[in-house]
Amino acid sequence: MLVALNSVLLRFRVDYEAACSDVSKMFYIVSVCEEDRFCQLFVMQFPGETRIRTFCMNVLIMGIKSSSNFAIISLQQTTNLPEEEITESSTTVLQGAGVKTSNSVSSSTNLQEGAGDNFPKIKFKLPADSNKGAGKSGKTLGEIYPHVRKTLTEDSYMDDIFFTAPDKETIKQKAKDLEYIAGRGGFHMKKIVFKGEEVEKVEVK
Repeated sequence: MLVALNSVLLRFRVDYEAACSDVSKMFYIVSVCEEDRFCQLFVMQFPGETRIRTFCMNVLIMGIKSSSNFAIISLQQTTNLPEEEITESSTTVLQGAGVKTSNSVSSSTNLQEGAGDNFPKIKFKLPADSNKGAGKSGKTLGEIYPHVRKTLTEDSYMDDIFFTAPDKETIKQKAKDLEYIAGRGGFHMKKIVFKGEEVEKVEVK
């Protein structure tokens, strides 16, 4: 699912103005379907306890090969969301990816304790109208904001987002559109850095 990094970097030099950002806690935004959480089990014994506990992660985690692909697909699928606002418990269901994203990240809901059959085996179902992919206007967000769809599908590398524009006014508007559409899917950008801005220097010890 990763696009070629050299192509992304070459396109990053096309226009006069440029900006970049990355998605905050990208893996933790994407919830795993309940039946697939069995692939993310681990055991732990806490100090002073004889009992061995079993836990599962409810969200994507590092170290599993499919996590990167699911995260990328989920981010890209935000451009297929309908134009209208979604009010389903502040949770956006992403088409065809078999995952859902929440507008907030809570560490208390990312981890679940249980063992064996104690974990629910309920298949996650998409809402009946989720496959329509467009609102009353018949358009998706990607059709309304094609530049954002291009950014998320062609000019991003994992959680790093790159985009350009011919002038400052356009690059600022592109940044607003990107934050809006990504936010509709529950994804939030860290500080967007524009060309010419000073960035905080971090000393590597």
